[in-house]
Amino acid sequence: SRLQVAAAKSAQLLESWLTLQDTASRYMANAGNIVQRMPALTNAENYYELQGAALLKPLLLAKQLKSFELVLGRLQAVMSELEAVVVAQEKQCVDGWAVLGGGKTQTPAKCSSPPVGAMQTIESMEDVWFMCRDELCLKAALVSQLHPGISDAEFASISSLFCAHLHVKTDSPSVLLLRNSCWEVL
Repeated sequence: SRLQVAAAKSAQLLESWLTLQDTASRYMANAGNIVQRMPALTNAENYYELQGAALLKPLLLAKQLKSFELVLGRLQAVMSELEAVVVAQEKQCVDGWAVLGGGKTQTPAKCSSPPVGAMQTIESMEDVWFMCRDELCLKAALVSQLHPGISDAEFASISSLFCAHLHVKTDSPSVLLLRNSCWEVL
C-alpha cells in the first residue's frame, strides 16, 4: 500500500539521519582535536629550542587553521544532508496523511475512520520528523557558533550539546515503531 511505502521510506530516512548524525559527531570531534592543539601551537615557549621557530610557528598555525576550515566545511556539508533528510521526512508525512483522505483536518463525516495502525504509523512518522527537524535546528545553531578562534571551553560546551542528540532518541516509541516494523517498499 502507499502507506507502507511511505513508512518504509520514513524508516530508511531515519536510518540515514542516524548515520549522518554519527558522521557529524565525528567531524565535531575532529574539530575539537584541532581546537585543543591551538593553544600549544600559539605558545612561543614550545618553539624555544627549535631552529627556524620563527618560520615554523606560522606554518603550523596556518596548517591547523586550514584543517579546521576543511573539517568545518565537511561538517556543514553533512548538515546540508541532514536538512535534505528532514525535507524528505516531511514529504513522507504529507504523503502518509494523504493516503488517509487528504489530511488530519477532515471531519469524520467526510471520511471513514482509518485503522488505528495506520494512524499510529503516520503519527510516528510525524513524531520522528519533528524530532529530526528540532535536532537539525539545534545543530545548525551550534555549528554557526564555530570559528577558528574559539576557546577550548566554548568548543567543549558546543560539542557536548551537539553530540548529545537531545531531540532524536533511539529509544522513543515513535523511533522504535519505525525502526522495528517490517516495512516493505513495493
